[in-house]
Amino acid sequence: MKKVLILGGAGAIGSEATRDIVKTSKFSEIVVGDIDVERAKNFIAQLGDDRLSVMKVDASNVEKLVEAVKGFDLVVSALPFRYDINVTRACVEAGVCGIDVATEMSQFDFDDEAKKAGVLYVPGCGATPGTTNLMAKYGIQYLDEAESVEIYFAAFRSTAIAPGLLYTTFWEFDPKVERTYYEDGKYIRVGPFEGEKEVEFHEVIGRQKCYYVPHEEVTTLPMVFPQLKKVEVRGCFPPKTMELMRMLLRYGVYQDEP
Repeated sequence: MKKVLILGGAGAIGSEATRDIVKTSKFSEIVVGDIDVERAKNFIAQLGDDRLSVMKVDASNVEKLVEAVKGFDLVVSALPFRYDINVTRACVEAGVCGIDVATEMSQFDFDDEAKKAGVLYVPGCGATPGTTNLMAKYGIQYLDEAESVEIYFAAFRSTAIAPGLLYTTFWEFDPKVERTYYEDGKYIRVGPFEGEKEVEFHEVIGRQKCYYVPHEEVTTLPMVFPQLKKVEVRGCFPPKTMELMRMLLRYGVYQDEP
């Protein structure tokens, strides 16, 4: 009898995780944890699986979050990444294993505590980072020698499909956010819209200009593959969204000063 708690399981990203778990897992209980209980109830009603239930969870309160995750065998976090540290801390304190579609590098600061508690917590299990890490590993294993990994993405979804995705888009180009690439054992810091490179994507998207983004693969891939001399991650959004981000930077919207 295994139980899983899916935080944000009725959201834009979490709902897909919930659907996948319902279709493919053998969990005896699948609990959707969400701040919006009514939305979560309406969502699970569409899935029609007796294992599903809803629990109200406020991820902004760590103490309550610790109590919420106790008793589960696995916690899946599909919350916006501003809650990453809270969920990680709660899982470690409660002694519950977890997986997170997002990543904050400070999550790795819990490594020693997690080991002592017997907790396995895996952050960065989304598209990028996440799928891209697995793609890199897949490619490296077929090479006699691997020196560099270059990752490019074109996220041609709606800019504001959900609050978390809108926040992520703004975050990608925030000048206060540290973005780097890895080269010869060093992390070279760069600003938003630096490192421009044209990349040919699928025919529906075509050729697009990509820029350095603050993604964790530049840190996690060298940790796993120390032979790598260079790791870069570049990305882009639809042209109109990129124009919007440039305008926000140009007019100082990101600045805190009056």
